[in-house]
Amino acid sequence: MQNRIEPVLVIPPAAIAERAAIGHAPGTDQGAPQEDAEAEAQLRQAALRGDAFAAASLGHMYAVGRDVPQNPTEAVIWFRRAAEQGNAFGETFLGYMHATGQGVTKDSAEAVKWYRRAAERGHDGGQFCLGGCYAKGDGVAQDFVQAYVWYNLAVAQGNQAAARGRDFVTAHMTPEQIAEAQRLSRAMSVPASPPPRGTAGQNRLPTVLHEVYARAREGDAEAQWTLGTIYAGGDGMPRDYAEAARWLLPAAEQGHAAARVLLGWMYRKGEGVPKDDALALMWWELAAGQGDTKAAAARDSFALTTTPGQLAEAERMVAERMV
Repeated sequence: MQNRIEPVLVIPPAAIAERAAIGHAPGTDQGAPQEDAEAEAQLRQAALRGDAFAAASLGHMYAVGRDVPQNPTEAVIWFRRAAEQGNAFGETFLGYMHATGQGVTKDSAEAVKWYRRAAERGHDGGQFCLGGCYAKGDGVAQDFVQAYVWYNLAVAQGNQAAARGRDFVTAHMTPEQIAEAQRLSRAMSVPASPPPRGTAGQNRLPTVLHEVYARAREGDAEAQWTLGTIYAGGDGMPRDYAEAARWLLPAAEQGHAAARVLLGWMYRKGEGVPKDDALALMWWELAAGQGDTKAAAARDSFALTTTPGQLAEAERMVAERMV
């Protein structure tokens, strides 16, 4: 069965790029990564300034060797930078690199983690890949019902590869499993029950994120991080830094390193929260203590221009949280 299922479930980098890219280059209506030899330097500069789409575009150039020497290791660096900012294309492709062991140690569970993040944002490439993982039992327990659900969500966005995957798993399911998969698909694709009220902006969420919203409300740090990056990045909805901070803060308080890094930048820039250099340093220091190298770099760079009083305040707040 493994040999028969492989062709429908694994797609090459170029195919992922064609179907997986969401988001748009700033100031354009372009829906796929910019791939142009002359753009490489500009993309790199933009990515280093924090532009997630530029980082994802640069990663794709190196992944497929488009106008630059193919370099999977370099591609992973840029895909990770984009993914950690909540860019769904970067998440999908970072998952693919982990799944195939290109530029990084092969790790199916890590691939599933990144596919799921993209899939829960409503990204058809992530949904397709996550469906494949469930169909094969690769990095997650084999589950044809879940495979059908994620394939079906991707099919609704026009992903024909997902249609073939759905047809394959359907042939291996019982009538009861098919009925359950269709029920779950309807629940995730039809906005019949909006999320509970009480938080500004929640009804702007795509329906596929209602489950994520519910988990975030229950205190799930990963779900809170997901919502925070969606609001900060404006994925599928207007950017709302205040709402992003509302979700990132509890995730950071629970020790989510990536949330701490992003929250640090928001305090540094005054986006969605009052500008506070001491708090920015505090969150970066806490994340750096968890081994996050980007947090350590941000902390060390910013500390050079910070007053002794701000440094002392940041150190005091870090010490309080370490007790």
